[in-house]
Amino acid sequence: EFCQLIANTLGLFAQTKNLLELVETNSDTDSLTGLANHKCFQEELIRQIESCNKSNSPLSVCIFDVLNISQINREFGHAKGDEIIKTVAKKIKQNIRNTDFAGRYGGDEISIIMPSTSTDEAKYIAEYLSYALSCVLIDDVGPIKMSCGIATYPQTSKDHEKLVLLAEQ
Repeated sequence: EFCQLIANTLGLFAQTKNLLELVETNSDTDSLTGLANHKCFQEELIRQIESCNKSNSPLSVCIFDVLNISQINREFGHAKGDEIIKTVAKKIKQNIRNTDFAGRYGGDEISIIMPSTSTDEAKYIAEYLSYALSCVLIDDVGPIKMSCGIATYPQTSKDHEKLVLLAEQ
């Protein structure tokens, strides 16, 4: 009986450890897109800025915003809007560099942290992603239309909150 008690206790311990790891992973991940959530994105941005500060290199933030998502949700339903957001996230994940970090910033906004990337390089990447997304046709809606904003550390701002705010604008 004692051995059974020990075995059960160890089994519960292992299961609890696995559940805690799963909760921690899911607490940083947006459930719809599989990208980092807003909180995780902000934390990563702070880390990346500190790293770029030490290496004296630029960092660009790019925010993509799906155009007309409210209208799409009204006309075709939220499932169609979710499909578009998932498609945008998937395309962005597939087309960013290994060093870049993507996250869901807001309801219809996907943001990318691009370390060691100047404004001109970020513009090139953003234009490429915008083009790739415009080639995707969604049933009943047509091509995905995006707006995009870019801000670069330290040229645009040295403050992470202001950097994101400027990219949003």
